[in-house]
Amino acid sequence: MRVFLTGGSGCLGANIAKHLIDEGFKVRLLLRKTSSTEAIEDLKIEDVIYGDIRNYDSFSKAIKDCQVIIHCAALITFSQNRWKDAYLTNVIGTKNMIKAGIVNKVKKFIHTSSVSTIGYATTPNNLLDENSYNSFIGLGFIYHRTKWIAEQLVLEAVKEGLNAVVLNPSIIFGERDVYLSAGRVFKVLREGTFVNICTKGGVAVCDADNVAKAFITSIEKGKIGERYILSDANLTNLEFLKLASSVMGLNPKFYFIPKWLVKKVGKFMQIIEPIFKLKEGVLTGDILISSTFYNFFDSSKAQKELNYKITSPEESFKKCYMWLLRKGIL
Repeated sequence: MRVFLTGGSGCLGANIAKHLIDEGFKVRLLLRKTSSTEAIEDLKIEDVIYGDIRNYDSFSKAIKDCQVIIHCAALITFSQNRWKDAYLTNVIGTKNMIKAGIVNKVKKFIHTSSVSTIGYATTPNNLLDENSYNSFIGLGFIYHRTKWIAEQLVLEAVKEGLNAVVLNPSIIFGERDVYLSAGRVFKVLREGTFVNICTKGGVAVCDADNVAKAFITSIEKGKIGERYILSDANLTNLEFLKLASSVMGLNPKFYFIPKWLVKKVGKFMQIIEPIFKLKEGVLTGDILISSTFYNFFDSSKAQKELNYKITSPEESFKKCYMWLLRKGIL
């Protein structure tokens, strides 16, 4: 079986490619000519196609003999400056992939969404699942909004005959994080970019290998039109920062900043980012506001239906950190 994979140069896509090859699938990878290939340089990819998901004609012919599309390509940005870029990649790019899936009548279309389309809780005791209301709507978060629109397009396309499954990973830690997505936390802690500040809130994390295997399992077991949360652990912001620090051999003291202050600064930054065209940094308005929520999730549906496995966050963090060290990225 041949799989057409987008986003293969990133952490998730590269790990999916690895596990697909290990399972005997043929992989046809769509890359932009500007994409780094460091995350996949050790993989025996059957075929690499150069194109852009925002341009349908640049890749459409390459899907004709593929039975599965796994769409991972996305622009991960939290800067209010990049609405247009995010919309073109995350929304228009997904529209083009949907069209390709329908035209070619693929056996399965697996869409990479995010827990950012699920919502958030205000207390750590409230775990969200696939049926939770998307409380992020109306907050103006660029990544969350464009990924939610893309997800809705995929689910609507099911009515047109697209055999689509939506997977919603949390923050992914593992090898092949060449763009420092989740791994950015190690860089920030090592460089001491901030004075060890923290706010009360929390995040969910998952293991790259677990997520990649779930994508492969969903080719056969994923139910059409269903969403599946892929997440291993829920950590408070303090637990998250302490764990990342301990993996690096650090033991800093963290200081809490009041939620109300973080939200006010975040809202102010959301306003000034597009006005002054501020360059996207480690902290943006979207990130600051989101850090005051408990982004905690329940992955029991994926565990039951996709045989999704759970790994301790410490193990996942170590895999990510050690790979970055071996590659000289950190």
